[in-house]
Amino acid sequence: MIDLDAIEKECQQMIADGLGFIAPKSCGNANEIAILVEMMRVEQRKAETFRSALQDAGTIAFISGNAETSEAIKVILQCEQ
Repeated sequence: MIDLDAIEKECQQMIADGLGFIAPKSCGNANEIAILVEMMRVEQRKAETFRSALQDAGTIAFISGNAETSEAIKVILQCEQ
């Protein structure tokens, strides 16, 4: 897994040192990487929200007696792991 915190910390330090245009040791241009890290965090939060909503839908389907839908959602959630 990519350690976003480490990459972000390295990029922010380089930016603070006035070196945002130089590639940090972990990857490319610090300014661009800092923006990409933030974009990845936003997408990660969206995925977590979607996963939570999917789990809720599975629970509702199970409670409603819709075993087929509940089982399909379980399969989807297992594939993600």
